[in-house]
Amino acid sequence: TEDSEPGWTRRVFSEPYRAEREYVRDLMRRAGLEVHIDGAGNVVGRLKGKDPNLPPLVTGSHTDTVHGGGRFDGMVGVLGSIEAVRLLQEQGVVLERDLVVIDFLGEEANPFGLSCLGSRAISGQLLPEHFGRTDGEADTSIGELFPRFGLAPNVALGRAWEPDSIHG
Repeated sequence: TEDSEPGWTRRVFSEPYRAEREYVRDLMRRAGLEVHIDGAGNVVGRLKGKDPNLPPLVTGSHTDTVHGGGRFDGMVGVLGSIEAVRLLQEQGVVLERDLVVIDFLGEEANPFGLSCLGSRAISGQLLPEHFGRTDGEADTSIGELFPRFGLAPNVALGRAWEPDSIHG
């Protein structure tokens, strides 16, 4: 976590957040997922199914927190999804379609006043003006922090998924 105050703090773009996202990528790989960071900054793991032409099932959550948040808020959705994949692999179950597990970037309320960064991007709701929002403390903008996380704002803007591209 970020500090010694009660609760758990992994705010978007913080070093603890960066470290835990690396941990999540490692867990995904060990569970048998093919892992990448999409252009919106979401950690995406894919378990191949029998028919790659079928739209995938998608599950997941987020791993950032509000300041002093709950230990498992958001995290359980990501860890539970990874565990489900691990169990499928352990039992030799191959799904008909791909299963995608997502750790969405920056879903919680934050000092920028803009939550759901990763899900906004894939739903086409992330707008150019959002990158100018500042944190109010260091006067750093979201657009300045994206490159520090290896992301490009212009790429994140083009990440919307087609409505029929997922099964459920």
